[in-house]
This record gives sequence, structure tokens and C-alpha cells, in this order.
Amino acid sequence: MSAVPALDHAMDALDAALEHLHGPGARGLVLRCVQEVLDRRYPPDAMLDQSVRCYMQAHPGASLRDLRAGINRRTSDVGTAVQRLLHSGRLEDRGGDAGRSLYALPGPSPQGNAGNGHDATNGAGGVSRGGGGTCRAAASG
Repeated sequence: MSAVPALDHAMDALDAALEHLHGPGARGLVLRCVQEVLDRRYPPDAMLDQSVRCYMQAHPGASLRDLRAGINRRTSDVGTAVQRLLHSGRLEDRGGDAGRSLYALPGPSPQGNAGNGHDATNGAGGVSRGGGGTCRAAASG
């Protein structure tokens, strides 16, 4: 059984059990619990940081505007991630007065469970919850 049908089956069983124990409003409880587990396992900040690094590896020297458009995230979120990565030494700004020219630097992945073989970006360039640590080869586009 593949992962998605197996997860669907498990969620249906959990949903049915909670509904039996707690009534019809239990579905919201299940969704909140799943979201909490996902946020703990794949912190949104780490996923965004990985998405920024992947984009910068595929587009060395890109501007902040190019980066924001490339990963399709809110301006403030991308700016915060860039500052986090610059401060941690995982990104370098080689730009001058004309604007930023960003480069990903070698180093540990910002994703907490790096190297698990899952992509950190989805096909649209946004962040998925699939894990992280590796960048998709087709990120340049």
C-alpha cells in the first residue's frame, strides 16, 4: 500500500474512532492534532529556509525580488528567512548599492531532518511538508 492511501486509511480510522468517542465535532480535533505534529516535525521556518536555499542554489546571484517571485511566498516571510540565513552564514549577499545578489553557501541544511531524501519544495516552487534536506534538480526554471 502506498503512503497516501495508507495515510488516508489511518486518518479515516482515527476520525471514526474519535467521532465515536467524542461526537461529530471530532474531525476538527483530528485536523488540529495532525497540523501540530506536522509543525513539530517540519517547522515552517526551516521549510522556508530550505526553499530559499534551494532556489539560491539553482539561481546564484538572484535578487531578493527574483527570490520572492521564484518561491511565491509573502514578502515579509522571505525577507525574514533571508535575514535568518544571512545571519547564520548559510547565505551571502554579494550585492552592493544596486541591490542584493544572494548566494547559498555550503553548510548544513536548515531543515531539522535533512538528508531524508524528500524534496523541500513542491512543483510550484512553494514549500511542501515532505521533509527536506535535498533540493530538487529541476528547481531552476
